Amino acid sequence: MKEIHVLKFGGTSLNSKSKLNNAVKIISRKIEQDIFPVIVVSALGREGEPYATDTLLKLVDNELLSDKDVAKLLSCGEIIASVVLTDALVKNGIKAKSLNGFEAGILVTNEDNYTKIKSVNPFNINKLIEENVIPVIAGFQGVNSLGEISILDRGGSDLTAAAIAVAIKAKSLQIYKASDGIFTTDPTIVSSAYKIDKMDFSEIFELTSEGAKVIYKDTMQLAIDYDLPVFVKSFINDDVGTEVFHFKQSRIITGITAKENIVTVSINVNDKKEDLKVFSIIAENGISADFIDIRDRKISFIADSKY
Repeated sequence: MKEIHVLKFGGTSLNSKSKLNNAVKIISRKIEQDIFPVIVVSALGREGEPYATDTLLKLVDNELLSDKDVAKLLSCGEIIASVVLTDALVKNGIKAKSLNGFEAGILVTNEDNYTKIKSVNPFNINKLIEENVIPVIAGFQGVNSLGEISILDRGGSDLTAAAIAVAIKAKSLQIYKASDGIFTTDPTIVSSAYKIDKMDFSEIFELTSEGAKVIYKDTMQLAIDYDLPVFVKSFINDDVGTEVFHFKQSRIITGITAKENIVTVSINVNDKKEDLKVFSIIAENGISADFIDIRDRKISFIADSKY
């Protein structure tokens, strides 16, 4: 029985020849350690680079296109990344094959856009594993019950990796990023922030819920539900980074987060019936309200400004 780890590489860890070579070295070391790596990738680079998601989006007038056409366009970024990394692996004598979301068996819901993963059929992935061929899977996408290509929300490649790890019963999920792990706060803002070596699932879930972007909340919820150990590592090396799993900790404070692009909403009400009506409207519109305060016939809360 092979020991399988799912490795997820972010777009900034693959957007140059030297970074690609480094990813190949990390994958090669796993193989040398008798670990079978299954790879999930994001689109190459960030906005401004040719194949980044935001760059692809600027190629069209997306207000005129259907959501499904936009989804087809945006799914290309991850597919390109999967083929590019596959090419680098094959050139180094490692058997590999790229898979898009459909080929990887990722079934998503039928919303027009920003769908959710319903299930993963790992047949093709498991077949490649049996053949000792490394699957290199495009994240952020899947196919719905109508056979249409659909994309997930931001952070969807992390979620793809977690869902695949659960489906194939991988021993761990390892997420490679520009940072060395998870820090007490954003090290680009606070120079004295330091790396946390080990975290409990509950700690990282709270941090991600309150705005920390190192791992997306839905990814961590899936890891918690299936007790899937998660490692956050630097793509420069394969050091331990931060390990997230179930363990007893005695920290009073783990870290500090900040949220951007939020608004404060205050609504005057006359009685409890209007209180209930307000919360019903919030729920119907999918608005996530935080720091709710009810007093003096006024309901106040904060929400993401996108709503």
